[in-house]
Amino acid sequence: MNRLKCKNKTQKDMVNSMKINEVTMVRGAAGTGKTYVALSQALKMLQQGDYKKLIIAKSVTQLPGEEVGFLPGTIEEKMHQSMISYYKNMEKILGSPEAVTTLIEQGKLEILPLAFIRGYNIDDAIVIIDEAQNLNYQVIKTILTRIGEGSRYVFMGDVEQSDIKDSGYDEIINKMTEVRGVEIIDFTIEDIVRNEIITRMLKSGL
Repeated sequence: MNRLKCKNKTQKDMVNSMKINEVTMVRGAAGTGKTYVALSQALKMLQQGDYKKLIIAKSVTQLPGEEVGFLPGTIEEKMHQSMISYYKNMEKILGSPEAVTTLIEQGKLEILPLAFIRGYNIDDAIVIIDEAQNLNYQVIKTILTRIGEGSRYVFMGDVEQSDIKDSGYDEIINKMTEVRGVEIIDFTIEDIVRNEIITRMLKSGL
Protein backbone atom coordinates (compact mmCIF):
# COMPACT_ATOMS: atom_id res chain seq x y z
CA MET A 1 0.00 0.00 0.00
CA ASN A 2 1.38 3.41 -0.99
CA ARG A 3 2.04 5.76 1.91
CA LEU A 4 -0.01 8.96 1.93
CA LYS A 5 2.06 12.12 1.68
CA CYS A 6 -0.02 15.17 2.52
CA LYS A 7 0.72 18.14 0.29
CA ASN A 8 -0.56 20.92 2.55
CA LYS A 9 -1.74 21.68 6.07
CA THR A 10 -5.42 21.26 5.22
CA GLN A 11 -4.83 17.70 3.98
CA LYS A 12 -2.97 16.98 7.24
CA ASP A 13 -5.87 18.43 9.24
CA MET A 14 -8.26 16.17 7.34
CA VAL A 15 -6.19 13.06 8.13
CA ASN A 16 -5.95 14.00 11.81
CA SER A 17 -9.70 14.59 11.97
CA MET A 18 -10.39 11.14 10.51
CA LYS A 19 -8.22 9.65 13.24
CA ILE A 20 -9.88 11.34 16.20
CA ASN A 21 -13.42 12.38 15.22
CA GLU A 22 -16.50 10.32 14.58
CA VAL A 23 -17.65 12.70 11.83
CA THR A 24 -15.45 14.70 9.48
CA MET A 25 -17.23 17.10 7.12
CA VAL A 26 -15.10 18.40 4.28
CA ARG A 27 -15.78 21.27 1.87
CA GLY A 28 -13.60 22.49 -0.94
CA ALA A 29 -12.97 23.06 -4.60
CA ALA A 30 -12.13 20.35 -7.11
CA GLY A 31 -8.46 19.46 -7.26
CA THR A 32 -7.71 19.82 -3.55
CA GLY A 33 -7.18 16.08 -3.07
CA LYS A 34 -10.22 15.46 -0.84
CA THR A 35 -11.09 12.11 -2.38
CA TYR A 36 -7.57 10.74 -2.51
CA VAL A 37 -6.80 11.73 1.07
CA ALA A 38 -10.07 10.27 2.36
CA LEU A 39 -9.57 6.98 0.53
CA SER A 40 -5.91 6.64 1.46
CA GLN A 41 -6.49 7.23 5.16
CA ALA A 42 -9.64 5.08 5.24
CA LEU A 43 -7.88 2.15 3.57
CA LYS A 44 -4.98 2.49 5.99
CA MET A 45 -7.35 2.37 8.96
CA LEU A 46 -9.13 -0.62 7.43
CA GLN A 47 -5.89 -2.54 6.93
CA GLN A 48 -4.80 -1.71 10.47
CA GLY A 49 -7.93 -3.46 11.71
CA ASP A 50 -9.50 -0.28 13.14
CA TYR A 51 -12.70 -1.07 11.21
CA LYS A 52 -14.28 -4.18 9.74
CA LYS A 53 -15.48 -2.50 6.58
CA LEU A 54 -15.08 0.53 4.33
CA ILE A 55 -18.31 1.76 2.76
CA ILE A 56 -18.21 4.25 -0.11
CA ALA A 57 -21.46 5.96 -1.00
CA LYS A 58 -21.97 8.70 -3.52
CA SER A 59 -24.87 10.92 -4.42
CA VAL A 60 -25.49 10.26 -8.10
CA THR A 61 -27.70 12.85 -9.79
CA GLN A 62 -29.25 11.09 -12.77
CA LEU A 63 -31.38 11.98 -15.76
CA PRO A 64 -34.92 10.54 -16.03
CA GLY A 65 -34.77 7.00 -17.38
CA GLU A 66 -31.17 6.49 -16.27
CA GLU A 67 -31.85 5.55 -12.64
CA VAL A 68 -29.42 3.01 -11.17
CA GLY A 69 -32.20 0.55 -10.36
CA PHE A 70 -33.09 0.06 -14.04
CA LEU A 71 -29.58 -0.84 -15.14
CA PRO A 72 -28.62 -4.54 -15.42
CA GLY A 73 -26.11 -6.25 -13.16
CA THR A 74 -25.07 -6.25 -9.51
CA ILE A 75 -24.97 -3.12 -7.33
CA GLU A 76 -21.22 -2.86 -7.94
CA GLU A 77 -21.74 -3.12 -11.71
CA LYS A 78 -24.51 -0.52 -11.66
CA MET A 79 -22.36 1.90 -9.68
CA HIS A 80 -19.09 1.27 -11.52
CA GLN A 81 -19.39 4.06 -14.08
CA SER A 82 -20.08 6.80 -11.52
CA MET A 83 -17.48 5.41 -9.10
CA ILE A 84 -14.68 4.79 -11.57
CA SER A 85 -12.52 7.57 -10.10
CA TYR A 86 -12.71 5.81 -6.74
CA TYR A 87 -11.63 2.49 -8.24
CA LYS A 88 -8.69 4.15 -9.99
CA ASN A 89 -7.60 5.93 -6.83
CA MET A 90 -7.86 2.74 -4.77
CA GLU A 91 -5.87 0.82 -7.37
CA LYS A 92 -3.17 3.48 -7.12
CA ILE A 93 -3.18 3.43 -3.32
CA LEU A 94 -3.25 -0.37 -2.96
CA GLY A 95 -0.96 -1.07 -5.89
CA SER A 96 -3.21 -3.13 -8.17
CA PRO A 97 -6.81 -3.70 -9.34
CA GLU A 98 -6.64 -7.18 -7.81
CA ALA A 99 -6.15 -5.72 -4.34
CA VAL A 100 -9.39 -3.76 -4.68
CA THR A 101 -11.24 -6.86 -5.94
CA THR A 102 -9.95 -8.86 -2.99
CA LEU A 103 -11.34 -6.36 -0.47
CA ILE A 104 -14.74 -6.51 -2.17
CA GLU A 105 -14.71 -10.33 -2.22
CA GLN A 106 -13.76 -10.39 1.47
CA GLY A 107 -16.68 -8.11 2.31
CA LYS A 108 -14.33 -5.41 3.58
CA LEU A 109 -15.22 -2.90 0.87
CA GLU A 110 -18.71 -1.96 -0.28
CA ILE A 111 -19.65 0.48 -3.05
CA LEU A 112 -23.26 1.55 -2.53
CA PRO A 113 -25.83 3.96 -3.93
CA LEU A 114 -26.43 6.60 -1.29
CA ALA A 115 -30.07 5.58 -0.95
CA PHE A 116 -28.96 2.24 0.54
CA ILE A 117 -27.25 3.99 3.47
CA ARG A 118 -30.55 5.34 4.74
CA GLY A 119 -31.68 1.87 5.79
CA TYR A 120 -28.27 0.40 6.56
CA ASN A 121 -27.01 -0.82 9.94
CA ILE A 122 -23.61 0.88 10.10
CA ASP A 123 -21.43 -0.59 12.84
CA ASP A 124 -17.62 -0.92 12.96
CA ALA A 125 -17.26 0.77 9.57
CA ILE A 126 -15.68 3.83 8.11
CA VAL A 127 -18.05 5.47 5.64
CA ILE A 128 -17.10 7.92 2.90
CA ILE A 129 -19.98 9.97 1.50
CA ASP A 130 -19.04 12.01 -1.55
CA GLU A 131 -20.93 14.70 -3.49
CA ALA A 132 -22.63 15.77 -0.26
CA GLN A 133 -23.50 19.10 -1.87
CA ASN A 134 -26.14 17.18 -3.85
CA LEU A 135 -28.04 16.17 -0.72
CA ASN A 136 -30.83 18.11 0.92
CA TYR A 137 -30.93 18.83 4.65
CA GLN A 138 -33.26 15.95 5.58
CA VAL A 139 -31.24 13.34 3.70
CA ILE A 140 -27.99 14.40 5.38
CA LYS A 141 -29.71 14.40 8.77
CA THR A 142 -31.04 10.89 8.13
CA ILE A 143 -27.59 9.62 7.16
CA LEU A 144 -25.92 11.23 10.18
CA THR A 145 -28.36 9.58 12.56
CA ARG A 146 -27.64 6.12 11.07
CA ILE A 147 -24.12 6.05 12.50
CA GLY A 148 -23.61 2.97 14.67
CA GLU A 149 -21.17 1.75 17.29
CA GLY A 150 -17.51 2.01 16.36
CA SER A 151 -18.16 3.78 13.05
CA ARG A 152 -16.89 6.97 11.46
CA TYR A 153 -18.21 9.19 8.69
CA VAL A 154 -16.34 11.32 6.19
CA PHE A 155 -18.57 13.68 4.19
CA MET A 156 -17.11 15.51 1.20
CA GLY A 157 -18.61 18.13 -1.07
CA ASP A 158 -18.05 21.25 -3.11
CA VAL A 159 -20.98 23.58 -2.54
CA GLU A 160 -20.03 25.54 -5.65
CA GLN A 161 -20.88 22.51 -7.80
CA SER A 162 -24.28 21.51 -6.44
CA ASP A 163 -26.66 19.94 -8.95
CA ILE A 164 -29.74 20.59 -6.82
CA LYS A 165 -31.42 23.79 -5.67
CA ASP A 166 -32.02 22.77 -2.05
CA SER A 167 -28.57 21.56 -0.98
CA GLY A 168 -28.43 21.22 2.78
CA TYR A 169 -24.69 20.68 3.18
CA ASP A 170 -23.78 24.22 4.25
CA GLU A 171 -26.74 24.41 6.64
CA ILE A 172 -25.86 21.10 8.29
CA ILE A 173 -22.21 22.12 8.61
CA ASN A 174 -23.16 25.42 10.25
CA LYS A 175 -25.10 23.50 12.89
CA MET A 176 -22.31 20.98 13.49
CA THR A 177 -19.47 23.41 14.21
CA GLU A 178 -19.78 23.13 18.01
CA VAL A 179 -20.68 19.43 18.21
CA ARG A 180 -18.07 17.33 20.03
CA GLY A 181 -16.77 14.55 17.79
CA VAL A 182 -17.47 16.50 14.61
CA GLU A 183 -14.84 18.54 12.76
CA ILE A 184 -15.28 20.76 9.73
CA ILE A 185 -12.42 20.90 7.22
CA ASP A 186 -12.50 23.70 4.65
CA PHE A 187 -10.23 23.55 1.60
CA THR A 188 -9.67 26.79 -0.30
CA ILE A 189 -8.49 27.36 -3.85
CA GLU A 190 -5.01 27.87 -2.38
CA ASP A 191 -5.08 24.16 -1.42
CA ILE A 192 -5.55 22.93 -5.00
CA VAL A 193 -2.87 20.37 -5.86
CA ARG A 194 -4.11 18.82 -9.13
CA ASN A 195 -2.99 21.54 -11.54
CA GLU A 196 -2.07 25.15 -10.88
CA ILE A 197 -4.26 26.35 -13.75
CA ILE A 198 -7.37 25.30 -11.76
CA THR A 199 -6.43 27.85 -9.11
CA ARG A 200 -5.90 30.54 -11.72
CA MET A 201 -9.23 29.77 -13.41
CA LEU A 202 -11.17 29.85 -10.15
CA LYS A 203 -9.52 33.10 -9.11
CA SER A 204 -10.69 34.60 -12.39
CA GLY A 205 -14.27 34.19 -11.20
CA LEU A 206 -15.08 30.96 -13.05
